[in-house]
Amino acid sequence: PVLWKWRHEREGSPQFGYSVALLLALTVLLVPQSAPYNQVLLLPAILVLVRNRAPLREDSKALRFGYFVGGSLLGWQWIASFSLSAIYFFGSRDRALEGWRWPFFATFALPIFLFVLILFRLGADTRAPSA
Repeated sequence: PVLWKWRHEREGSPQFGYSVALLLALTVLLVPQSAPYNQVLLLPAILVLVRNRAPLREDSKALRFGYFVGGSLLGWQWIASFSLSAIYFFGSRDRALEGWRWPFFATFALPIFLFVLILFRLGADTRAPSA
């Protein structure tokens, strides 16, 4: 219902950013998640979450923990890929090739988690009094 009210908002407004981020995150949830190349559609959600991180100190511990877990899920893919590359070049190549699934562990959880996190962020921002 909130997104329907925001359908005529200007493109520079926070409501427009939330709308685009939520709709693209929902698109990634509805499309088969076994296609990691669709995760580029999560970029607006990530940017909205990063933009609205300023009141994070006043937010609940659950929302702060959500930001931490979301950042960890996002970073896991990069950390795992870099680690496998380092193991491949400086260690055992067979061991690195056995761990090819490591970067994909967060592939299924990240879209779901970002969608829920942006919903909570939206709820926290709409409940906060406007200054």
